[in-house]
Amino acid sequence: MNNLYRKKPVVIEAYQYTGNVLDLPSKFQRQISKQEFMGSCYIDTLEGTMECHIGDFIIMGIKGECYPCAATIFYLTYDKE
Repeated sequence: MNNLYRKKPVVIEAYQYTGNVLDLPSKFQRQISKQEFMGSCYIDTLEGTMECHIGDFIIMGIKGECYPCAATIFYLTYDKE
């Protein structure tokens, strides 16, 4: 029995977090629940509130939801279109 699966190729929109929420498009800004002064921000996700650090990516999922992703994981998972 084969229990191996491949992730479907989906194009996502993502922005690297600079420490300033205003650098993000408004549809991303709306999902930020809190921003520390020149530091982390907090994103309301489907799994609860998650912390996003400077340098992390904020990804918009296929249902319009946002969530943070560490840059190291992002670069291993995604290629630029």
